Amino acid sequence: MTDLAVPGAVRVGAGRRWCRWMWIVWLLVSWGAEAGRGAPAGGDFSLRMAGGGRFELAQARGRVVLIYFGFTRCPDVCPTGLATLRDALDLLGAGRGEVLPLFVAIDPERETDQGLRDYTGAFHAALVPLTGRSAEVAAVARAYGVRYRKVRIGGALGYTIDHTADLQVVGRDGRLARILPHGTPAAAVAAAVAEALR
Repeated sequence: MTDLAVPGAVRVGAGRRWCRWMWIVWLLVSWGAEAGRGAPAGGDFSLRMAGGGRFELAQARGRVVLIYFGFTRCPDVCPTGLATLRDALDLLGAGRGEVLPLFVAIDPERETDQGLRDYTGAFHAALVPLTGRSAEVAAVARAYGVRYRKVRIGGALGYTIDHTADLQVVGRDGRLARILPHGTPAAAVAAAVAEALR
């Protein structure tokens, strides 16, 4: 597993800057490691929707699906990525209805259904929170090239999670079409989605 550091996890000042630099270093290491493994396969999966019921990716055929992997206690990477996703959805205009955004929780041991619904709802009403057993989530993450690991920290939280923060774009045919790196501007995300909708 390639480890990525979450920037600024509960640190301030110089420590926060150090974490940001470490995140960049681990990201570069991850890219180098992934280059030798080939592209992630993606593919169909089934996870539980927060609040009940199962989500099957196969049910979304004909729509473009955007998948973001994260956790609700993420200090800044996930909020930044989800804010970008929200802005990109707003830029799509009439095409928005043909797009299904998903949030896959990579910390299922600590998440609650209500917490996931509140968290995703704060970013966009259409964002669907998904969870499942740890092994289920890990299998989906691997299929989509997402790596994560727990990192012990001080304080009440006990641990944070280092994770890749890319946005996966699944085409109307259910195939993984593109992976947009963290930091891609909302306009570029919207353009990639519009291309997948054509």
